[in-house]
Amino acid sequence: NARSIRNKLDEFSVQLTTNSIDIGAITESWLHNHIDSVYFNIPGYVLHRRDRPDREGGGVCAYVATGIPCKRRADLEHPVFECRWLWLRPHCLPRPLSGILCRIVYFPEVYAQENRDRVSFIIETLDSVRLAHPDCGIIVLGDFNTLVPNDILNHHNLKQVVRNRTHLDNILDLILTDLYKHYDSPIVSANLGTSDHSSVHWRPKTSRTTRANKTHKHSVRRFPESSINAFGRWVSSHQWFAGPDSTSSINSMTESFNND
Repeated sequence: NARSIRNKLDEFSVQLTTNSIDIGAITESWLHNHIDSVYFNIPGYVLHRRDRPDREGGGVCAYVATGIPCKRRADLEHPVFECRWLWLRPHCLPRPLSGILCRIVYFPEVYAQENRDRVSFIIETLDSVRLAHPDCGIIVLGDFNTLVPNDILNHHNLKQVVRNRTHLDNILDLILTDLYKHYDSPIVSANLGTSDHSSVHWRPKTSRTTRANKTHKHSVRRFPESSINAFGRWVSSHQWFAGPDSTSSINSMTESFNND
């Protein structure tokens, strides 16, 4: 019910704020169209949700920090599959990325044919995105259950980076991405509330070494102001060329300059 969801969300809110998390994703949100988003607001974050349209359970949602430009890509979504596509443009992006496309998914345990349809849909959608934005980063994350993502990984040169089990002895909560060089290995931590899945934290890499600013000192000899003034008077009054006229050659003028 809404109260149970709210209690879990309070714990989730603490995780977001105390760890300064930019994006928090939830699978099996259990939200539906009779529950208003206003009851699930978290200060400093914008909620993006996709409820299961036809029955209870399932669903996904994401909380994005208000400082991160974010746009929902409804044109990439499927009318039935439980997912949400977000186009993110963080202020600090690795070069030469133009943005990050993030897909939050929940794959229920279904027939094998339905899984194949879901995989085909992801591959085709990423194909269209790559064509329009060849320099964007890709992140597909969520609860994959029994779906094996090998075709997705191979087709788009992605890597699955979660290595520790997230549900009993299985790794069900995955992150497929081509940005693995820019992130640390995900950390799997305790579950939230009564959830039977562990939490997964994934942080970007930070510089571990700080270059010391080296200061080079040089000794400068200062001339007396009287000497500087005297030099100025001499420059302005000195006859640089001895009687040059219109017939003087360049060589004779150069010689006159050197002799003076």
